[in-house]
Amino acid sequence: MNPVQLYRLSLASKNSRAQVDKLTKRIAALENINNVESYPWHEMTYSKTLSIMTELEEKLAYTSVNAYLAVIKGVSKQCWMLGLMDGDTYSKIKAVQGRKGSRVPSGRAISDLEADALFTVCTNDPNIARSKRNAAILALGLFAGLRRSEIAQLKRHDIDLYNASYTVIGKGNKQQTLPLAATALPHLTAWLEECLRQNIKGDYLFGEIEKNGNIKHLNGIIGNTVWTIIKKTAFDAGVDPDRLPSPHDMRRTLITNLLDKGINPRITQVVARHANVQTTMRYDRGDIEDAVRNAIDS
Repeated sequence: MNPVQLYRLSLASKNSRAQVDKLTKRIAALENINNVESYPWHEMTYSKTLSIMTELEEKLAYTSVNAYLAVIKGVSKQCWMLGLMDGDTYSKIKAVQGRKGSRVPSGRAISDLEADALFTVCTNDPNIARSKRNAAILALGLFAGLRRSEIAQLKRHDIDLYNASYTVIGKGNKQQTLPLAATALPHLTAWLEECLRQNIKGDYLFGEIEKNGNIKHLNGIIGNTVWTIIKKTAFDAGVDPDRLPSPHDMRRTLITNLLDKGINPRITQVVARHANVQTTMRYDRGDIEDAVRNAIDS
């Protein structure tokens, strides 16, 4: 196996492995090499690493540059472990510092009026199965804060309606069970009852739906399907086309709403399943501009 393949195997997350595939291809493309396996990873050096970062930061944000650096370090470690790179070279690459900076946070919170409009679009959908499925997806995003990949990969047994809880495998392959918001229960109940009514078998919570309203299968969907559903629903709800929310905006909305209600940030951190509370606070999209101005002018 080459060092890139070994680095991929060292990662627990499917999303992380996909990210490595994308970034290693782009690194190789910088030298017009189309085949990642043909790239001379064992020839990576301290100076070459800095050169790549300098070239990338002319085009990318510092966070993206740091993602490339992490991949270079990861692949270099595998080169060292395979005996393709000496320890001194690897230690120097490992010592390269990531770029620092800050940016205005991306994304936004979805307003209560917008959320109501999204659910209204689902309610008015003449395709009953699609209506209930899409509302359940919205509920998991807005009221549970699940990421689009997590929503797509949920199994039917992950939803416990009796105990009002759900189990999800998130980042780092960590499995957690958390309470399910009362606002989400009716939507999930309606969807699961529709699956029972149509007597559809399958392990996953969601699947494709035919134009006539028949559930095609419950073999799971992909994250991009969740994105498409949110985008189309928001467009149909009359949301400004330039401000169509992303699936992650639903997660931002939950965190913002909890913080706005005065919920302890560490409790919000548990709900968000973040490793540290600083990450949770970065998701806050509450409108505090007026409060800050009032504080300054007081």
